[in-house]
Amino acid sequence: MINSTYFSSFDGLRLRYHTIGNGPQKIILANGHGGTVDVWAPVFEHLPSRCQIITWDYRNQHGSESTIRTPTIADHYGDLGALVKELQCDRFALAGWSLGVQVALQGYRQHTDKIGALALIHGAHDRLIHRVLNGRLRFLGKEALLALAKVEPALAPLYKVPIRRLLDSPAAKPLFRILGLAYDRQDYIQAMAKEFIELDLATYLRVACDADNHVTETWLNAVEVPVFLTVGTKDWLTPAKQIMPAFEALQNATLQVFDGSHFPILEAPERVAETLVRAAEITFCPSTPLKPT
Repeated sequence: MINSTYFSSFDGLRLRYHTIGNGPQKIILANGHGGTVDVWAPVFEHLPSRCQIITWDYRNQHGSESTIRTPTIADHYGDLGALVKELQCDRFALAGWSLGVQVALQGYRQHTDKIGALALIHGAHDRLIHRVLNGRLRFLGKEALLALAKVEPALAPLYKVPIRRLLDSPAAKPLFRILGLAYDRQDYIQAMAKEFIELDLATYLRVACDADNHVTETWLNAVEVPVFLTVGTKDWLTPAKQIMPAFEALQNATLQVFDGSHFPILEAPERVAETLVRAAEITFCPSTPLKPT
């Protein structure tokens, strides 16, 4: 069962967070940008009772309040810090999926003494526009994306209505498979997409541009805790080769390869759950050996 409530962040913004389970081994999850907590439901089903997942809705998304100013990666890991303070967490494993990988890595720097392990799932560790879609967006340039963000509110009535109709139609689920977005449980993608299309997509584009300014490679070799990295062989959104520099820079990283898309949480939820559990075991039982992948 997903239990949801609210906390006040560092600037007083009211954000919604979710807890799954009540076990003593806490795992804080930085979700994908635009992702909903419900899309993780297949993973939650495989978690043992000793684990508890805690995640939150990013500012300007879903159940959280919005600001006029465009959120940044700094805001997101600031919100993570406020959540840690709210819950009085003195020890936890930290996970991130997609954009949440960047948030989790920066969160590690913020809470090094509290984090026992990291799980970085199908994401890009920094410079988002240079890495998503294998860097193809960088040829457009951030200026073009920011210009698109300016005109998006005027375009929204033109594209949102037909997309809403498509998402409500029987064609939606097979289309997700054809596009390689997910090869299983397309009903979860359909539900998430319906919420995603209602977001302020202009803000979404600006956040992506800001995430391109976030650089981690200069300090990844200072990460001292075990890191579990996952990649997908068919993940065209954040291709495996884009996080390999992080894998090579980290002192103690384990790489897991999934034969699937950007959504292993739907296609292989049991394996994702196992990755989270391993991070929790290392965090709360440091003598636990790393298992081979």
